[in-house]
Amino acid sequence: MKFIPPLLCIVFIIFTVVSRDTIFDMKQCNWQYDRYTDSKDGGNSTISKQLISNLPAIKYTIGTAIAYPYVGAGFSSPDTNHFLDLSKYSSILIDLDSSCSDMNISINQFIPGHSRIEDGSTQEQTMAELIKDSGVTRYELKLSSFATQQWWFAMNNLTTADLPAKRFGKVCGINFSNHPHNKREREKTIHVNRVAFRKDISNQIIGAILVLFGWFFIPLIYRKIQKLRLRSEEGRTFIPYEKTEMGISPKGKQASERVQVSEFMSVEYKNPKISLEYAEKTLGIPQHRIRTLVKEFSGTGFKEYLTKLRIAEAKRLLSEDSHQIQEVAKAVGYPHTSTFNHNFKSITGFTPREFRDQLQER
Repeated sequence: MKFIPPLLCIVFIIFTVVSRDTIFDMKQCNWQYDRYTDSKDGGNSTISKQLISNLPAIKYTIGTAIAYPYVGAGFSSPDTNHFLDLSKYSSILIDLDSSCSDMNISINQFIPGHSRIEDGSTQEQTMAELIKDSGVTRYELKLSSFATQQWWFAMNNLTTADLPAKRFGKVCGINFSNHPHNKREREKTIHVNRVAFRKDISNQIIGAILVLFGWFFIPLIYRKIQKLRLRSEEGRTFIPYEKTEMGISPKGKQASERVQVSEFMSVEYKNPKISLEYAEKTLGIPQHRIRTLVKEFSGTGFKEYLTKLRIAEAKRLLSEDSHQIQEVAKAVGYPHTSTFNHNFKSITGFTPREFRDQLQER
């Protein structure tokens, strides 16, 4: 049973790592596939071939008719009911075909009160570039690297103060387009096989590791502290009490009430039936007076003082290997071992067995 919490932490870490990625599914999100060129702005860029249906997979040629030509493909929400909330993710994962050219990736965000779903130019345009590396097909781009384009602010007469506080909370489009340094009038390829979004799970992993560390090492540290505590208590005279094996009774002499109570406790602590009522009947001293006297010479209450006396003698008996724990419990006034174990640990920080093991280790 003691290994269940660590195992649960390990399972949590594995599950968190495995489930940190969410694959974008156009049909499941009820989005639509788009492809576009600069023709409406007077350009002559063209898409020569659609490589895979309903995926950003095209062959294109950048034209020369305008200064800033563009061509691309992507996904978009058909209405305001199917936006994506990417605010809980930290990056976007893109799997590309090896034939791909460098490209720009844009994530469009809907601005309530300004954007129109049918006009992409009114949607916030955040962009990042993807430069291909030879032999690499999977790329991870941090969402924090996507920057809103200055030309978009100027076109829409907006500033950063007009943007939503929740970044990427209402994503309505993801597009893949040509990179500005792609050569014109040469056929290029955009071929995206998969898009996914990744969560930052570092805090969860750190938390789980701290739990594991605490589970294994805090008990070790605690036992070490208890060892030092045990050593510091060596040789101390706790309080007077009668050792069990000696069987010595207090001398029958006239004494003050304080001495009477102290001597009574030092002998009767091992009596399982000891109580304030029993003390009152035996000594002829009222219960409230006994409480006061015990408080005066011990600094604790009657029950607390009784427990300390019993545990002090139990520690001595446990240092002798000849005594069983059950025998020690009965010898110091505990008919039930479970009660003895509880009280012993509350005083020493150890169970009786752990206490004896510590002594043997030393």
